[in-house]
Amino acid sequence: FALVVITNAVFIGYDVQRTVDSDGERSTGVQIIQYSYTGLFTLELILRICAHGRRFFVSEEWMWAWLDVFIVASSLWDVVVEVVTAIMEGQGDLESIAGLSN
Repeated sequence: FALVVITNAVFIGYDVQRTVDSDGERSTGVQIIQYSYTGLFTLELILRICAHGRRFFVSEEWMWAWLDVFIVASSLWDVVVEVVTAIMEGQGDLESIAGLSN
């Protein structure tokens, strides 16, 4: 799984540079790649929680476990915001959803 982490880091660097160069617009392909990484990390977290049970959150490495949960939750939130934003832009009523803004 280390290869996935490394390629994700390279992808994030590419995405940031591309976003800066293109006035913040992301292509659909870049979004799909981001969603794929989010899916992989979510799956990995779920499998680790299933394998370790409650020990996952209270073992010696509990801080790393909670950091992983926070990072995956942040990534999932980012995906949800992007999807809802895309849906709501067509309807023009983004402010009606709490926590979202233009």
